[in-house]
Amino acid sequence: MKETIQVIIDTLRGYRGESLYLTWYLLAVFYLFFSEKEKQKRLLFLYVPLTVLLLFVFPPTAYVVIHTVMDNEIFYRQLWLLPCAATVCYAVCHAVLNAKYGVWKVLVCAAGILVMMAGGSNVFRNGNYTPAQNPQHLPQAAINVCDEILNDDVEYMVVAAFPLSLIEYTRQYTAEIVSPYGRPVIIDKWHAHHALYDAIESPVLNAEELAALARADRTECIVVHSMKQMDGNMEDYSFYRVATVDGYDIYMEEWLAERHNGFTFPDDKGQE
Repeated sequence: MKETIQVIIDTLRGYRGESLYLTWYLLAVFYLFFSEKEKQKRLLFLYVPLTVLLLFVFPPTAYVVIHTVMDNEIFYRQLWLLPCAATVCYAVCHAVLNAKYGVWKVLVCAAGILVMMAGGSNVFRNGNYTPAQNPQHLPQAAINVCDEILNDDVEYMVVAAFPLSLIEYTRQYTAEIVSPYGRPVIIDKWHAHHALYDAIESPVLNAEELAALARADRTECIVVHSMKQMDGNMEDYSFYRVATVDGYDIYMEEWLAERHNGFTFPDDKGQE
């Protein structure tokens, strides 16, 4: 139980971060508890969220959740159920509407805005945020690679293996391309190693190994970084490079490459 209490404390600290929004939320709840009279709004902003919060910080229930529903790595997601932003905004609006004089309404509104601004930080200055390259908010290279893979007249769900830099984005962009492995291979704690993924991420690519592993996983398409050295030729194992897109080489099995728009087999293949 002591370990569970420590998980609760660490999770609350991590959820709070460097901002004061959790503090503002608790103050808003305290204010609404004494000032809000409507039962439906008390239920929405007070009773239900506080029940969730109490279940979160109560060690016995937290222990059950951590050990039967989710591990301590994602335990913090329970806090997503708290309507923090909505409660703070509603509390400010409630205070403004209940101020008796116009000057007080303006002052309360201005103070609420300043408090919220001072309590946080500009998220767009965070290194994890970058300007969107397209309406999908995905790297344009991932979209271009997927579009090139699907550039044929075949109604077929292609199984394609991608390097680390594309795995998370291709599955968000289209459901017409299936990967033989998924996000678990890039999460160290899950230890979901995959031989084909390891071969694609290898500093030096081995054509024979890639082709053999791909066929073992029923994978018709392999995408690799074009800058990497290739030991051997993929064409010797009936995988043909149909295109190079944004620094990625796209190899397809012979039957699929034959149907790829804009691709023609090398002359020596045509003479066989």
